[in-house]
Amino acid sequence: MDRVADILIATEMNGEPLSPDHGWPARLIVPGWYGMAWVKWLSRIHLRKEAFRGYYQATRYVYAYQQNGERLTKPVTRIRVKSLIISPLPGDRLAWGRSHIISGKAWSGSGPVTRVEVDAGSGWMPASVRSGDGPYDWCSWEFAWSPERRGPVLLRVRATDAEGETQPEEPFLNEFQYGMNAVHSVEVIVS
Repeated sequence: MDRVADILIATEMNGEPLSPDHGWPARLIVPGWYGMAWVKWLSRIHLRKEAFRGYYQATRYVYAYQQNGERLTKPVTRIRVKSLIISPLPGDRLAWGRSHIISGKAWSGSGPVTRVEVDAGSGWMPASVRSGDGPYDWCSWEFAWSPERRGPVLLRVRATDAEGETQPEEPFLNEFQYGMNAVHSVEVIVS
């Protein structure tokens, strides 16, 4: 979702002028993109036909990865779809024979999260999703779960966004570890 109208040039934060740490005199805000891809300390704008090849844009804020023995790079831009389990926490003890709520947050830079699924050992099941108000808002999700067995259980979550992108099972391995959005898991103990 490329919404140029949503891009901002910020000169203030919380009603105060930006501090140098936050990008004074101005900072570009690009909703849906990772923060490191936003230009800080913006003082002028140049229109170019080709991509800017400054140090960070060309060598540091990139997905650097190996493919067929060759080091490839592509710029870090849009936030990848991701979800997290917020509750229960790793190692929490949950009572067998009772219903529990698994909950968390999900987000994407490509528009709203349209589906969240939880796997508690019996395959992927749909969670209830409460969307935010805007296309870049985080959403909350919940899943009611009654453990079927005692002992350690690995709870997993994945989200899918409006563009059809789903969190992968395995992380996208890259040199600087950007965009790590693999399926999130939490191990709990059912007793």
